[in-house]
Amino acid sequence: MFNYGSFKLLLLKVFIGIFLICFSLFLFVSIYTYNPNDPGIGRLVGKSEITNFFGFWGAFFSSIFITLYGQASFLLVIFFSYLGIFIFLGIVLKRLFLKILLILLSVTLINISLLHQQSFETDSGLLSKVLFDIYKSYFPLLVNNLLYRSLSIICFTLISIILFFYCFFINISFFKKIVLN
Repeated sequence: MFNYGSFKLLLLKVFIGIFLICFSLFLFVSIYTYNPNDPGIGRLVGKSEITNFFGFWGAFFSSIFITLYGQASFLLVIFFSYLGIFIFLGIVLKRLFLKILLILLSVTLINISLLHQQSFETDSGLLSKVLFDIYKSYFPLLVNNLLYRSLSIICFTLISIILFFYCFFINISFFKKIVLN
């Protein structure tokens, strides 16, 4: 469980863990205090007042995350803090790069599922909107037919939840034990 290795690895893992925890707290507060009028992607403001809690850098990073992933970027912040805690405690993480890519895919699929529902306007991010527009142009039947649209929403949501569980190291057999008991 607490597998730090040598003293150098101990210091490195503790430093990286603290860095990830602090970065995730920075991102959480920055995204929470996000204002569209602050400088960021596509907006360079001269001498106007920045309302983000962390100033220019908070406005810039929150603009990146909100523009790409929308409000679901809070899930990425939770994942970064989760990784930071695991690394800080020295818990061995397997397939870390794959899980980072899968959490990005999971958040994108959640946003596509929300866009697919079309029942309410949501800030889903640029990446999801582009992928959903491509999906709409190649599979118009899956978007226009109510039955196919419902099945697509269920599939996107289930795939996203399964990827989310895998990224957070939650074993599916854990749920079998809860259901069967």
